[in-house]
Amino acid sequence: SCPKGKKSGSDNLKCVTCANGKVASTAGKSSCEACAIGKFTSDLEKCELCVVGKYTNEEGTHGACRDYQIYDTTYP
Repeated sequence: SCPKGKKSGSDNLKCVTCANGKVASTAGKSSCEACAIGKFTSDLEKCELCVVGKYTNEEGTHGACRDYQIYDTTYP
């Protein structure tokens, strides 16, 4: 069976690395799952929550969460 971070290929003979933003969290997966909004992956094995002050606004985020942008809405 395939290790974490990989899924079995269509021929079940090869293991295929999950696409960026998707994970195979346990060995032997036949498919990779996208990380939910508010989470990201850097190792294709697990989805992690964004730290306070950062976010993701779409599924399947790879690498890192974004910084919140604070806009000044006061008027002079």
